[in-house]
Amino acid sequence: MDEDNNFSYVRFDSKKEESGIITRTQQTKPRTSRRTSVCLTVTFVLVIMAFATCLAVFLGLCVFTPGCEGQAQSVTLRTPLGDVTGRVRTVLNRNVNQFLGVPYAQPPLNQLRFRNPVAVRPWSTPLDASRFGPACPQPGWAGTDEDCLYLNIYVTANDTFNSSGLKPVMIWIHGGGFVAGSGRGSDGTLLAVRGDVVVVTINYRLGMLGWLSTLDQASPGNYGLWDQKMAIHFVRDNIAAFGGDPNQITIFGESGGGYTVGLLSLCPLNNGLFQRAIMQSGSALNRRTIALDPVGFAQRFAGNLGCLRRTQTGFDSQYLVQCARQRPVADILAASGAATSRDTVAWLLNIAPVIDGELIPTHVRNLLGPQYSNRVPFWNIDVMVGTTSAEGNLLLGPLRPFQRALGFNLANGIPTRVLCTNITTALARDYFRGSEQVSDALCRQYSSRQGDQAQGRQAVDMYGDMMFVSAAVETLRLHVNGTGNQRRHFQYLFSHTPRSRGTPYNWFRGAGHGAEVNFVFGMFVADQAEARLSGAMIDGWSNFAKFGNPNDPQNPNAFQWPEYDLVNRSYTDLDLVISAQRDIYSQRMQFWMDTIPNMDTEIIHATPIPQFLGGGSFATPWGFGIRRDTTFGGVSQDRSYPTTGGS
Repeated sequence: MDEDNNFSYVRFDSKKEESGIITRTQQTKPRTSRRTSVCLTVTFVLVIMAFATCLAVFLGLCVFTPGCEGQAQSVTLRTPLGDVTGRVRTVLNRNVNQFLGVPYAQPPLNQLRFRNPVAVRPWSTPLDASRFGPACPQPGWAGTDEDCLYLNIYVTANDTFNSSGLKPVMIWIHGGGFVAGSGRGSDGTLLAVRGDVVVVTINYRLGMLGWLSTLDQASPGNYGLWDQKMAIHFVRDNIAAFGGDPNQITIFGESGGGYTVGLLSLCPLNNGLFQRAIMQSGSALNRRTIALDPVGFAQRFAGNLGCLRRTQTGFDSQYLVQCARQRPVADILAASGAATSRDTVAWLLNIAPVIDGELIPTHVRNLLGPQYSNRVPFWNIDVMVGTTSAEGNLLLGPLRPFQRALGFNLANGIPTRVLCTNITTALARDYFRGSEQVSDALCRQYSSRQGDQAQGRQAVDMYGDMMFVSAAVETLRLHVNGTGNQRRHFQYLFSHTPRSRGTPYNWFRGAGHGAEVNFVFGMFVADQAEARLSGAMIDGWSNFAKFGNPNDPQNPNAFQWPEYDLVNRSYTDLDLVISAQRDIYSQRMQFWMDTIPNMDTEIIHATPIPQFLGGGSFATPWGFGIRRDTTFGGVSQDRSYPTTGGS
């Protein structure tokens, strides 16, 4: 994006607030402070990495905080840990208190690197919470720091706080594939104002600093997940001082944040910690939620870092941790990047949560079984789960380097021969024990005879169904089966293509992965139609936090979200015209719910168990990615497939 060009600002019009209309204002980009310019540049870099979905939040910051160039008013609150001084912004003629860069844990430095977070100590002088804390270290983002365990709190200002006036709390867990992103990427101001909730956004450790696991006591892993848990504890213990209700906490997150919202809902140690969960484009059942070969990746990482000491049974994990604690952050990032081969496509996430034997005591599906029925939060909370209509756009980036070798051009679509010979075979290898039966089934289910462009759309559907939609549907079905009418369950599909995002290719259709996030936070919508959609979504998300139901009981004239059940399987289609629909992608979901499970080949059931729980190191013999050759790993191309007539 050219920072010298004009761009659109969107604001809620207070005169039209009751109707939910947001108006669009064209104006020249205002002069920004040096610090704001750095933030814009940093955010753009993150978008280039394809992990950040919240660029518009940064770009719109000054729009919703008039006078942000000048001296802001301050506000000081007394909390159980000490006084906190934040800043006050005026939005929609309402004052919003912003407490930024509030520490929730001690800096994870030195001996606390590769360890669970330690609770922050009380402070004796007022804490300056007028500026964001640094983001956690990640590739391509300047200005980060290992001292990064901070959160941000947004709440409309009240004269006094009392138990009857406390607001529901929404804790946002950002996405980024466990290697990128930060809490400051999503400005909670508008959600707090229009939704009348307290919004909290958090940082958590990323990359190997957050997820290094040797599956033994040297480095059990899941430090980023422990960070999230610590942040929720901090909020529960302190949020009343900011005007939030500690007994009405909703956690919500997208992509990697959605995965961890799902995992946090399955941790026995979290029972009673929060009351509701919104999983956006991710859940615990996603096939990329749990790392399949953390030990193998840790060994490659150790070699690149110069911290590898081999033993008769593998490598010395204690030495790796001790050695890595002495290395600068830049070396950690470089070694991690080098461990992910540039000659492969990362179908699997190398850096991700693991079964650590404590926070995640066993396989995800075991945690959803009868043994844990009264021990995990999932069965005692309300849930909302959703996806976008083109989640599978994540398939396209990894395919780009192979166009010449495979003789096709993504601008023209995806040939059926590439789908059936290369893509499905690679996915079957990585997720289904190399089953040719699964590969053939995927080919039959998602082949198109309408040409390469139609086949491209089918391939996007396949990847989205496999990675996101089927996991969302299964999560909802399990929740309904296990809780019945004791808890609430809602599903959405975000199907509007944001005008600010465009499409990667002319043949592409739908809303890509992460497209809904800006609408949830009320940022960077293009016109009044999109503004109305954003307003309705803010209402739905905040109502869910208040009532466990996206519908406002005092506003029966608004669109009424249907509740998900096992008969109608109703969901809300979030488009410019919002509608209630039934049984999302019925035939395709039957394929994933019935056909594929009956083949009983998923390696998700064979994820590694820590050695100190009686398990052993588990390495996937079919590898981590797709080799850069025309067969995606040496698979023969002599398979028959339906022809599309394309290249």
